[in-house]
Amino acid sequence: MIAKPAFLYRHYDKNDALLYVGVSGSPEHRLTEHRLHTKWALNSVRMTTKQFNNRHDALEAEKLAVLKEQPVYNIRLKKANREGKKAI
Repeated sequence: MIAKPAFLYRHYDKNDALLYVGVSGSPEHRLTEHRLHTKWALNSVRMTTKQFNNRHDALEAEKLAVLKEQPVYNIRLKKANREGKKAI
């Protein structure tokens, strides 16, 4: 089975504050979902992406980014990291 690429994405507000870091096979589609279900996405004015060869590598990069960059709305992953648990 061939691994599908995955993207690490970051959303920023008008002041260039990092709002959220996530992983998706389609960051543009995921943004549409965020806009339907979250309040923070309405403040996103810029998104960056980085492609990875597989989802596992992208998820590992997401964990590191959340720990290092402290995005405002990555509550669940930050909490799991503090408690030494795996985020679901």
